Amino acid sequence: MKAVRYDHAGGSDVLQYLTVPDPTPDRLDVVVRVQACALNRLDIVQRQGWYQMPGFRYPHVPGMDVAGTVVQVGSDVTTVAVGDRVVIDPSLSGVPVGSKFAGKGDLFGELAVIGVQTSKSLACQPVAPFGCC
Repeated sequence: MKAVRYDHAGGSDVLQYLTVPDPTPDRLDVVVRVQACALNRLDIVQRQGWYQMPGFRYPHVPGMDVAGTVVQVGSDVTTVAVGDRVVIDPSLSGVPVGSKFAGKGDLFGELAVIGVQTSKSLACQPVAPFGCC
């Protein structure tokens, strides 16, 4: 899939548009085909290196504000189906075991956010915990 990524702090010149591996959901995750996304101020602040939240690391695919269509669901997902239109809630607080994002909210005082400490929102098809949709 295509994604915007950067490997170090800097201006817009550090952004790369490249191919990254397709995501695979764990049993309580979904994959969403992005139809709309926003560039959040925190995306810019982190990219420029002014401030980076605990747990941030390179390389990084930014983006925390995403809407799209579910294209794949994990084996235990029951409340969201392929074809559903969703907005991803980027908070990773309280994500259940069975999601690749489980426990990440607890690592940073419940501050973990998709697109901040985790990557993939400015990719064509990011993965998210099903409860975030």
